[in-house]
Formats: sequence, structure tokens, C-alpha cells
Amino acid sequence: RLQFDDYFFEANKAKLLGNYGKAVEYLLQCNSIEANNATVAFMLAEIYYQKRVLADAEKWAQISVNQDAKNKWFLELLAKIQTDAYKFKQAAESYQKLCDLDPKEIDHYINWANVLIKDKKVEEAIKVFDLAEQRLGISDETTGNKEYL
Repeated sequence: RLQFDDYFFEANKAKLLGNYGKAVEYLLQCNSIEANNATVAFMLAEIYYQKRVLADAEKWAQISVNQDAKNKWFLELLAKIQTDAYKFKQAAESYQKLCDLDPKEIDHYINWANVLIKDKKVEEAIKVFDLAEQRLGISDETTGNKEYL
């Protein structure tokens, strides 16, 4: 475990210094010691996402979510990556899970609806805004977006 901690510390240091290649090396070392550690996977996903290597970012984000499905930060990153990779169906599913996990956060509903709109599912997007109004009450954000559609 001590070696894992050393690599993890070095990975964080490298990431903070902007040396993402070195951070990835250390994080992969951590993963070889403790396979599929949720935090390590999340950090790898963040770095790959920042570098716009979406396939690797999605792979690691999915591992982090698989290890801790109730962590909203892990799920938010996965949903963003899926959206940027034009995987709208998967992104919609991730945003739906986020809305169930954190039902008071309006941004999750808006992002969910926006992904559905990008996927040309306007009627479903309107239903998402309706759901947001049921859970949170009527707001300018939901009403304005519904009227626009």
C-alpha cells in the first residue's frame, strides 16, 4: 500500500505542475497495484478529458462510476465526456441518474434536456423540463426553455 500512496502522491504533484504525461504514468502504476480504484480512474478520466482523448477519458470515467455509482462528480464527468463524444443516448442516461441522485440541482435537468435536444428528441426534453418543475417548482429556466421548444 505504501508504494501505491507514493505513486498517488507523485501523480497529484505532477498533475498540479501541469505534467500530465508523468501524472498518467504514476496513475497507471497505481492502477497496476490496485486495479480499478475509483479515485485513480477518475483522475485518469479528468486528464484524458482535458487532453481531449475522449475514448480513454470515457473508459476511465466509466470505471470510476462502476466503482462508486453514487458519486455525482464521477457521474458528471462521464456525462460531459459522453456528450462531447456525441454519445447522446448514454449521456442522457447519465444525466437522468444525476437527476435521481441530486434531484434539487437544476443544471442536471437542463443538461439532460439539452442532450435530448441534440439527439433530436424534443418531446422527451420537454418531459424532462416538466419533471424538473414537478421536483423543483416552476422556474424561468424550465419555462423559458419549454417555450423555446
